[in-house]
Amino acid sequence: MLIKQIYDDMIAARKGSDAVTKSLMVTLYSEAAMVGKNKRNGDTTDDECIAVIKKFAANAEETRRLLAERGQDCSAQVREIEILECYLPQQLDHKGLDAVVHMIIHDMKLEGPKAMGTVMAELKKGYSGRYDGKMASDLVKAALAG
Repeated sequence: MLIKQIYDDMIAARKGSDAVTKSLMVTLYSEAAMVGKNKRNGDTTDDECIAVIKKFAANAEETRRLLAERGQDCSAQVREIEILECYLPQQLDHKGLDAVVHMIIHDMKLEGPKAMGTVMAELKKGYSGRYDGKMASDLVKAALAG
């Protein structure tokens, strides 16, 4: 489970001297662990962990962008983003996502715009967290229209 990996990495970071990694890992683990506890008083699932990691990465990227615009040091945010990306699944690029969408449509023998929900559900089932939702939606619409 991803939460276990984050916990192990947090313990290792606490023993190390890198303040950025230590702070990030403690906060990331705390936030991720709370999701499962708050939802069902249990462990956080991998999908829930990925959602938390994506939120952290987006926040770090926004802070990095703002600091860079002001000409301030953003090396800590760059380091955080590098660390966070190690936990995220490999993202499908446009070409890869398009191939998956066409494969789903072909294998399930789907056609017409009414099949969009079915394709998106199948995509989520097999590739959750590995694609951009807006891009997927656009590709599915285009594939089902033509």
